[in-house]
Amino acid sequence: MLPVYTRKGTIAASLWLASGIAVLMLIRLAGAGADFPILFFILPMNLIAYVYAFSNFAAAKGYSRLVGMWLALLTIVGLVVLLLLPDKHKESKIA
Repeated sequence: MLPVYTRKGTIAASLWLASGIAVLMLIRLAGAGADFPILFFILPMNLIAYVYAFSNFAAAKGYSRLVGMWLALLTIVGLVVLLLLPDKHKESKIA
């Protein structure tokens, strides 16, 4: 895997996870009927970070970013497929 894309993907996945936890905490603290204008900022940021993470992990494995974007639509199935895709950038190992 290419380290540049792996790092970007890891940062995006961390941002996705943190914003998802923030949304869940806001909903939990105020109840389901509460109106939070900040959710209109957090939810799109969450979606963008999610798709960006998938596209970077696909690029790190040597595939097109578009493959990662399509796999992001499949959620858990897409994550499993992405993990099972062979890495096109394998470093040669000296035995």
